Amino acid sequence: SEFEDIKKEDFLIKMENVTFIGEIKGVTSNIKYENISQVELHYRGYLDRLAENGRSENVKQILIMNPFRTKPLDKREPVCEDQIKLAVRNGCLIIETNTLLRIFEKFCNQEITIQQCVDVFSQKVGLLSLDDFT
Repeated sequence: SEFEDIKKEDFLIKMENVTFIGEIKGVTSNIKYENISQVELHYRGYLDRLAENGRSENVKQILIMNPFRTKPLDKREPVCEDQIKLAVRNGCLIIETNTLLRIFEKFCNQEITIQQCVDVFSQKVGLLSLDDFT
């Protein structure tokens, strides 16, 4: 109840060769254009702040979404192809929370490394799948 959204990115993670900027959302519907556009606004705002300071970085947009959060996983619809195409056009990576948790499980079981995660997250656009780690 004390939370105040100041309309900036939900996370900003600076790695050696890439900065991840993004938004985290849990919604009762499917992913919408506005969710992807919101990440784009954070990305552009961050690039503006970098330019004002005479700096540049390799910045990657990530949208972490829990669509249909009130439905069981097996009853959820897939992400609409139009939203995936918009994410590709914008250079954004969409990660559904169930996929993120499965990646974390693989990491905990030492099946994937941090570097693999950084590589995939920084190179992939569109919708992330566990198959991207094979």
